[in-house]
Amino acid sequence: MARGKRQLRTRGGAWGHRRVELGVSMRDLEKRSGVSRGVLSLIESSRMVPTGDEFDRVMGALEAFGEETASAAGVVHDAGGTAVASHSSPGSA
Repeated sequence: MARGKRQLRTRGGAWGHRRVELGVSMRDLEKRSGVSRGVLSLIESSRMVPTGDEFDRVMGALEAFGEETASAAGVVHDAGGTAVASHSSPGSA
């Protein structure tokens, strides 16, 4: 882990493992979803149940982060969202 960077953690909740898997901080998720960090924290620690709107906004934000990550890695997905191919950059093995 790089010095000065905090390790991302979660107890799980509705989407916590996906957020950590993608390397998305609570701050970034707050900015992208519009749901406050306090509410995100309460939901991830299973102390609060998200409203339908909160759930949809957070899942949409995480989906966008996932697409950006996959695009940067050159991964191609089928219509169902399953990774089907990866494009190598020129000169890579």
